[in-house]
Amino acid sequence: MLIRFGMHLDGLQPLQYGSGIGEVTRGPLGLLDLLEVQLGLPPVIATSADTLMAYRACLAEVDAPPRFFHASFALDPINVSRTLLDWRATLYEFGWEGGFPPDAPARLRDLSDVEALASTRVPLCRGQRVRRVTATLHDLATQIECVELLDDIHELPPVWRALLQKLGFVAQAAIVPTPRARAGTDLRVLQDALSQLAAAEDGARVAKR
Repeated sequence: MLIRFGMHLDGLQPLQYGSGIGEVTRGPLGLLDLLEVQLGLPPVIATSADTLMAYRACLAEVDAPPRFFHASFALDPINVSRTLLDWRATLYEFGWEGGFPPDAPARLRDLSDVEALASTRVPLCRGQRVRRVTATLHDLATQIECVELLDDIHELPPVWRALLQKLGFVAQAAIVPTPRARAGTDLRVLQDALSQLAAAEDGARVAKR
């Protein structure tokens, strides 16, 4: 099975990618769903609201005046919970293991204290699911033969890079849209300028490697 993968492909797709027998296109959540099924891992079926409420309960349980989020949480617990839940998701995608050392700044220690509860009460976030799949791949195989990556591997969060390297991937060349407006029009001038910027950006990425 060939997987065509891009971090933007869970939502609206401005470009249509072909598919055929044994060939599918997936974004992050779609790829995780597929891998979890093939590896026999339990799916994460909680809604975003369920996750938010579970994390809010964890915050409330450890809340106290010294906590960095105490004042804001008292005024707006929903938005504070949502913000810190986003922080948590980002941390896990960048390799966080759920804790910080005792000599870490107080704000990070607060997050560790919350996570001591959240790790068993809050549904797995995307980064945790990626780590679980990657760990399972050490012992089990999938039907995926190769992943065609539509993004720059160096720009992906570390846990995604580790997963793709475990699966095996090939990088697809960047697609630069061709200007189609009539020559001499303002729209064509704009399209030409955007094409030049895209080409320059792609060249800069190549140079960084």
